Amino acid sequence: SGTLDVTGAEFTLTAGRDWDSRDGGVFEARGGEVIFDPGDGVTITILGSNRFHHFRLEGQNITVEFEKESLQEIFGTWFIRGTENNEIALTAVGEAVNDESGPSFTGNDAPDGDQWRVDLQGTLDFDFVEVGWSFAETIIVLPVDRDIEVYTTSTGWIGIFLVSATATRDTSGTGKIDRIAVIMPGPIEEGNDPFSAFEAEVEGYEIIDYEIDDNVLFIVLREKPILDTGETPRWRIVVNESLVDATTGTRLVTLDETEDFVEEIDGELWATPDDEADPVVGYTLATAGRDQIFVHFSEPVDLSGATISYDGAATVDSADPAPGGLPGQESILQLSEPVTEEEIAGQTLITFSGVEDPAGNALAGRGVYDSGAVAVHRVSDIAVARIDEGLIEPVFARTVDRPEVDPERGGIGTVRAFDGSEFLQRGEILLQAFRTDAVADETAPAEIDLVFEVGVPPNLIRNGMWLGGFAESEISGIVPFPVESASDTAGAELVAGNDNLIELTLVPPPGLPDRRDLEFWFRFTGAPDRPPLFFGAIDRPDSSNWFRSVRPWKFHFRDVRRQRGGVTIHNNVINPERGERANLHYELDSSGMVTINVFNLAGDLVDQLYRGRRSAGEYSTAWDGRNRGGHAVARGIYFIRVVGPGIDEYRKVMVVK
Repeated sequence: SGTLDVTGAEFTLTAGRDWDSRDGGVFEARGGEVIFDPGDGVTITILGSNRFHHFRLEGQNITVEFEKESLQEIFGTWFIRGTENNEIALTAVGEAVNDESGPSFTGNDAPDGDQWRVDLQGTLDFDFVEVGWSFAETIIVLPVDRDIEVYTTSTGWIGIFLVSATATRDTSGTGKIDRIAVIMPGPIEEGNDPFSAFEAEVEGYEIIDYEIDDNVLFIVLREKPILDTGETPRWRIVVNESLVDATTGTRLVTLDETEDFVEEIDGELWATPDDEADPVVGYTLATAGRDQIFVHFSEPVDLSGATISYDGAATVDSADPAPGGLPGQESILQLSEPVTEEEIAGQTLITFSGVEDPAGNALAGRGVYDSGAVAVHRVSDIAVARIDEGLIEPVFARTVDRPEVDPERGGIGTVRAFDGSEFLQRGEILLQAFRTDAVADETAPAEIDLVFEVGVPPNLIRNGMWLGGFAESEISGIVPFPVESASDTAGAELVAGNDNLIELTLVPPPGLPDRRDLEFWFRFTGAPDRPPLFFGAIDRPDSSNWFRSVRPWKFHFRDVRRQRGGVTIHNNVINPERGERANLHYELDSSGMVTINVFNLAGDLVDQLYRGRRSAGEYSTAWDGRNRGGHAVARGIYFIRVVGPGIDEYRKVMVVK
């Protein structure tokens, strides 16, 4: 009932058999060591709660029984060594260490009355030891290279569950790695909130979730804006106190420093996954009349031994690096003859075989193109051509609620150039487009719509392009991500009497600020075995890197700020050689004769824009900087005079070159 206190900082105390500190007895451990030396094949008891510094026991077939609910605190080294097939057992008084019929306490938050408690603040040095009926106040992590058996009657004793392999995955087929697979030698426990105290880190990527599939832990990544199936980012376990094996529920998922894929950096273990994400064709581009197809792969690939065939009239003569493109990742397929409109509109296929990445992964098909042994992709994901030569080309757009516009000269309320130089007032818009015979043969008008957006975020634009309304599992890499906010229209309607002309109605979102561009693509969705086919323009068709100049069509919105006298002019500085025009808007309060003439500084008549009777209302016309003979006028100052009921106004125009 007294105190056993060795005042020296270090000492050795040898106990032959049992230890009893009940009835108020106190043992002051100081910095010394208690050695238990009972002999082999015996059972010893340790009763009462105790504080040890170093605790040492060696022998064979020894059982140590601790008093139930007692607390053993160990601050130094807890050293227990049995031998193979002659283990030392640690258990509670009266309980068999390996009682298979006993309860399972592995997930308990608090000790059971039948358990003995231990608080290890120091170092564990066990080998050939069995543990039962114990509750660890602080987690005890078992070393991987020792023979230690912990039974389910114990709580808080955690073994090591070593990662056996790791690899990248592209489970969505987007050409972007979205998971790192962590392969374990056995199943992983999915219950009891396995990720409550687990955290990993992946270099250069954001982790958005964790998943378990039997013996595989998936570290789920946020996809990047670029295609990256060739990347193998290093990863590490930051903390793990909850993710364990399913067999025992006591072994923590841990990296094995002896594996070749694991390295120690600044005291931390990092794993480099194998590259098991298959390369894919991200996107293709081709223009009618050009004997080339541009291909963007999801990573650098080896085409030296590849067989590439084209289902069109041409054959593939070679696969060459794309000028200024990503080495090994962007290629130009040189054809024996030009691609045709019919082949683009009909979405003719390219077939690839024998294409591999540096890790030996074969080029894979995906989405609707997943054909098994070979990878296929259509000739072009965007049907592009020179402006005014497009397979689908906008003819004009006009606001539905608008002033009457000169049908030949145009004016405010009508757009005929779709390069962003012309504008409309905000409101419902009717757009007419021309489709070539090749497109008309392949598409029904109702299967063609517009995808449009105002103010595309810069982070969703690449090489001046954006796209919306498609799945990255079928087209990817051409833009960072699809523009989810993009709007679309109802299907087109055929213009009566002309199979090549279609009309679509689009309604811009409300609340648009002044001078904002509306950009749009035509989209064909009628082929059940193909992704949507987009139609756009190309502004550098003769450039060696023409594939970098694909663009949507666009115009902008502008408020008409009315000027004095009922006559308003927009864009009064023009260059006729660039197709620029001065737009004129005028309002009549009553019907009558209207004359609109253009004069030079000398007062000579240059052109007559309109002469005739008009009813009351709003009207618009335009001057293109040319005279009545159709020739561009000299640079200088010109005047447009509008004369009508209650109107006699001049507006100045400067012609530049």
